[in-house]
Amino acid sequence: MKMKEVCQKTGLTERSVRYYIERGLIQPAATPSAVGRRMDYQFDSGHILELRDIAALRECGFSIERILNMKRNPSAIPGQIEEQMKETESQEKVVCKRREILCRILQTPAADTAALAENLRRESRTISLPDPEAEPDFRRLDEMEGARDGTEGNDSLARALRREAQKRGWLLTGIGMLLVLALGAGLFIRWRNKTAYTSFTSVSSVTFLEKWPEEGELFAVLRFGEESELAGITCTVRFESYPLYWAIVPGYEYIGASISAEVPLREGRKENIIIEGEIPSVDIVRLLGDEELSKKYAVAVTVQGE
Repeated sequence: MKMKEVCQKTGLTERSVRYYIERGLIQPAATPSAVGRRMDYQFDSGHILELRDIAALRECGFSIERILNMKRNPSAIPGQIEEQMKETESQEKVVCKRREILCRILQTPAADTAALAENLRRESRTISLPDPEAEPDFRRLDEMEGARDGTEGNDSLARALRREAQKRGWLLTGIGMLLVLALGAGLFIRWRNKTAYTSFTSVSSVTFLEKWPEEGELFAVLRFGEESELAGITCTVRFESYPLYWAIVPGYEYIGASISAEVPLREGRKENIIIEGEIPSVDIVRLLGDEELSKKYAVAVTVQGE
């Protein structure tokens, strides 16, 4: 499977996929590119699943280092989730402080960006942003400034602390639920998009009857020779590369052709074309015998001439 198809199936950019490869998150087979200094990679269905899992974890804020750690040591997953929750909490505190600063400078008109920047610097000195490693300080400056004696100040501070502690509890609960939902969604997507893969090489004659482009894809009709286990079957297949497609001569008899197919398990089982086992595979005979399924999933990878 080529890079373009991987990007289409995962929704990731080529730059992201190459970055994940460089960081060791996935390890597809690599060959030097014929053009430039880049490497060409060959992906399989397992890499697609891994990339979708990585995308789900990145969406939830997990760093590359944390994902690597969890992949290498699954027993560290609970600890990594707790660390991610702490980091998210620290980020929330910084955002709250910044919002407070912005609320203050909103009351002070600024004629231009220079004046705005000066107001920001002044307020930043008045309300320092929290240290992510420090214990949180939940005091509200406005309430403390409004206190006129010790009793009123203590009551005001106690109320503020209770409110902030309650908000913190809600925040942590919400973050925990989001993490659980995100991980669950990743597992569901992986289950739903799980595929079966097979590769078949015809050992007898193969004749391509016609070929044509269609909506950006390249197709051809082929017929298997009498000595093949697929004897008598005529089917439509898609080509993996332009060079192979253009090299095919309609009506010419070839020694054989390598056909691959990757089918979603749910659809394959519904169509009764999955051979069950520890690693499910595609029943290539039934697949190629169905014109619609053959055109949708069968791919001509190589063709052997005389």
